[in-house]
Amino acid sequence: MKAIVRHTYGPPDVLELEDGAEVTGVCSRANVAMVQSIGAQHIIDYTRQDFTQNGETYDVLFYTVGKAPATRGKKSLNSGGP
Repeated sequence: MKAIVRHTYGPPDVLELEDGAEVTGVCSRANVAMVQSIGAQHIIDYTRQDFTQNGETYDVLFYTVGKAPATRGKKSLNSGGP
Protein backbone atom coordinates (compact mmCIF):
# COMPACT_ATOMS: atom_id res chain seq x y z
CA MET A 1 0.00 0.00 0.00
CA LYS A 2 1.24 3.47 -0.86
CA ALA A 3 -0.21 6.29 1.21
CA ILE A 4 0.37 10.00 1.30
CA VAL A 5 -0.11 12.18 4.36
CA ARG A 6 -0.50 15.86 3.62
CA HIS A 7 1.07 18.39 5.99
CA THR A 8 0.57 17.96 9.72
CA TYR A 9 0.14 20.51 12.55
CA GLY A 10 -0.26 20.00 16.26
CA PRO A 11 0.92 17.06 18.34
CA PRO A 12 2.08 14.21 16.14
CA ASP A 13 0.41 10.83 16.27
CA VAL A 14 2.20 7.75 15.05
CA LEU A 15 0.59 6.35 11.93
CA GLU A 16 -0.60 2.77 12.31
CA LEU A 17 0.57 1.17 9.10
CA GLU A 18 -0.22 -2.05 7.37
CA ASP A 19 2.87 -4.28 7.04
CA GLY A 20 4.79 -3.14 4.00
CA ALA A 21 2.97 0.19 3.72
CA GLU A 22 4.97 2.90 2.03
CA VAL A 23 4.13 6.39 3.33
CA THR A 24 4.99 9.71 1.74
CA GLY A 25 4.55 12.83 3.85
CA VAL A 26 3.86 16.23 2.29
CA CYS A 27 5.01 19.07 4.51
CA SER A 28 7.19 22.14 4.68
CA ARG A 29 10.91 21.75 5.25
CA ALA A 30 10.43 22.81 8.87
CA ASN A 31 8.22 19.78 9.58
CA VAL A 32 10.31 17.04 7.93
CA ALA A 33 11.65 15.52 11.18
CA MET A 34 8.23 15.45 12.79
CA VAL A 35 6.55 13.86 9.75
CA GLN A 36 9.31 11.24 9.57
CA SER A 37 8.90 10.56 13.30
CA ILE A 38 5.25 9.57 12.78
CA GLY A 39 6.04 7.07 10.05
CA ALA A 40 6.70 8.74 6.68
CA GLN A 41 9.50 7.08 4.71
CA HIS A 42 9.41 9.65 1.89
CA ILE A 43 8.97 13.42 2.09
CA ILE A 44 7.69 15.92 -0.46
CA ASP A 45 8.32 19.58 0.40
CA TYR A 46 5.12 21.23 -0.80
CA THR A 47 6.92 24.58 -1.17
CA ARG A 48 9.10 23.03 -3.91
CA GLN A 49 7.00 20.25 -5.45
CA ASP A 50 3.32 19.54 -6.04
CA PHE A 51 2.65 15.86 -5.28
CA THR A 52 -0.22 15.87 -7.77
CA GLN A 53 2.24 16.70 -10.56
CA ASN A 54 5.03 14.17 -9.84
CA GLY A 55 3.54 11.19 -11.72
CA GLU A 56 3.28 9.04 -8.57
CA THR A 57 0.02 7.36 -7.62
CA TYR A 58 -1.13 6.35 -4.15
CA ASP A 59 -3.66 3.96 -2.66
CA VAL A 60 -4.72 6.37 0.09
CA LEU A 61 -4.61 10.15 0.52
CA PHE A 62 -4.95 11.27 4.12
CA TYR A 63 -5.30 15.03 4.61
CA THR A 64 -4.63 16.14 8.18
CA VAL A 65 -5.01 19.91 7.92
CA GLY A 66 -7.70 20.52 5.36
CA LYS A 67 -6.13 23.52 3.61
CA ALA A 68 -6.51 21.88 0.20
CA PRO A 69 -9.69 20.26 -1.09
CA ALA A 70 -9.53 16.46 -1.03
CA THR A 71 -10.54 16.41 -4.69
CA ARG A 72 -7.23 18.06 -5.57
CA GLY A 73 -5.35 14.78 -5.20
CA LYS A 74 -7.93 12.62 -6.98
CA LYS A 75 -5.77 12.10 -10.07
CA SER A 76 -2.97 10.83 -7.82
CA LEU A 77 -5.11 7.95 -6.51
CA ASN A 78 -4.70 4.43 -7.88
CA SER A 79 -7.86 3.36 -9.62
CA GLY A 80 -8.07 0.03 -7.77
CA GLY A 81 -7.47 1.35 -4.27
CA PRO A 82 -5.46 -0.56 -1.64
